[in-house]
Amino acid sequence: MGKLDRCYNKNLDVIEAVIATFDPEEAQNIQESKILLETEGMKESLLFIATNFACISSTITRLEERGLLLSSAISLVNGVLDELKSLQSDAYYGKLSNVLYKNKGFEKLKKVSQIMCGEAIIDEMVQPLTMSNMLCMKHAPIVSCDVERVFSEYKAMLTDNRRSFNFENLRHHVKIKCNHNL
Repeated sequence: MGKLDRCYNKNLDVIEAVIATFDPEEAQNIQESKILLETEGMKESLLFIATNFACISSTITRLEERGLLLSSAISLVNGVLDELKSLQSDAYYGKLSNVLYKNKGFEKLKKVSQIMCGEAIIDEMVQPLTMSNMLCMKHAPIVSCDVERVFSEYKAMLTDNRRSFNFENLRHHVKIKCNHNL
């Protein structure tokens, strides 16, 4: 049972009880909340979401972990795709597949991961990348929070108060940052 399932099971009745104590005349949000909670099929819809989409929130949490291998991150995303494919409706799987298909950066990372695992060969999709570039992508982040964290580290490294910071020093720092998990 996922975190979302437990939250649903524990808290929905409590939330309903708390909202029932509020005066609907005080705020429109209270009135709308009461109407939504009384809507037929609402509990079933919430249960459907909690049961079938808990994998998404747990996968996002795992993708935010620092030092995750690129191949592991790609496998996590593929796991969500597989879970969504098993649902009766193809709409959920189709939506995520379409979003990932349109994301050319994800497709490149996926191809690099396949090359690193020995499942593919270098082709025009990854051609601008050198072998050295691909080796440094072993722990490439695929979520923006990790990318932002890395940019913040590089920004701190390149501050104005570094007087004798030359290109060779930058190269050493970048290697250390890229390979800190090895």
